[in-house]
Amino acid sequence: MANQKPRLDPKILILFMVLGLLPLGVGSLVLISGARDDYIQANNQHLSELADNAQVTLSNYLQRLIVQVAALGTVPEVREVVLRSNPQPLTDAQQQLEQQWDGLDVNQAPQLRNLLGNPASRFLRDYIALVPSFREIIVTDILGRTVAATNKTSDYLQSDERWWAYAYRQGAGGHFLGDLHFDASVEAYAIEIAEPIVDEATNSCVGVVKVVVDAQEIFGLVNSIEVGGGGQAALIRGADGMVVVSRDLTAERQEKFPYYVEVRTAAANNRGSVQVGEGDDRLFVGLPSTRLKDSFPELDWYLVVEQPYEQAYGSFLNIRANFIWLVVFSVLLVGILSLVFSRLLARPVIETDPHLEQL
Repeated sequence: MANQKPRLDPKILILFMVLGLLPLGVGSLVLISGARDDYIQANNQHLSELADNAQVTLSNYLQRLIVQVAALGTVPEVREVVLRSNPQPLTDAQQQLEQQWDGLDVNQAPQLRNLLGNPASRFLRDYIALVPSFREIIVTDILGRTVAATNKTSDYLQSDERWWAYAYRQGAGGHFLGDLHFDASVEAYAIEIAEPIVDEATNSCVGVVKVVVDAQEIFGLVNSIEVGGGGQAALIRGADGMVVVSRDLTAERQEKFPYYVEVRTAAANNRGSVQVGEGDDRLFVGLPSTRLKDSFPELDWYLVVEQPYEQAYGSFLNIRANFIWLVVFSVLLVGILSLVFSRLLARPVIETDPHLEQL
């Protein structure tokens, strides 16, 4: 009996499993499941807050640009050239000038030389020398005739342009903030901002000022947003889902955001985040609580922040792995304890207490 090898008693093993591992397993499962939901919710909330903060920063930048453009309409030289032009009707010579505009040379055409050489145009050129992001400025009267500009424009008459129609609004005046595009006149990706020149006495629009703004600062603002864990921010065009700007794409190489439909649906339902994709392509996408279009009606952009699922979920995966190792260690410990107790219970009573041999 002394040479008998200890064997594991199944009843003792079951007992230890029920008393030890079952509460541990159930508790761990409940804890991990709850922690997972809390972790995902906290991460989604964080991404949504990042998107909100990023949109506030971008909105403030755009609003500052609008104020700067509107302020140009209060400059005395600008107002003077506009008010001097307004009473004059559109002449046949001016319509002919529009047709000949492309072929005009500033050194040979007196009409173009006078336009670019007037006090308002000289002031505007001095102004953009101090504001590098302002690449071109155009001022028109109520008929859309160009009365001042920093350089030769693509057209003389601007009344058929969308930005002009939005800013003039049939004399009521309005605001225009255009989409990102490549502007051939300044050879750069840019946005257009147009503001009315207002007559304070009648509160009516007497002219329009438009500025072509280099988009590099917008690129910098969006790409500087730190999401962490391999994430990034992106501007998505609402009309077609194209990525306007992100860290991975440039204005020259645009692609459609693959989960644009999901993002648009989440925004329509006022959701702050959405999980998209499958497998290794899964993403957490955070959205701001409001849209840029709410503040700038002509600017149909979605600003989102995205983070790969595995990177966003990485910390929790480490926690779950530690729990698994804890369970494995507990199983080994229960097995060892069960073996020890099985051996103790299998030993004869006399062997256990030698004093009983004397009875």
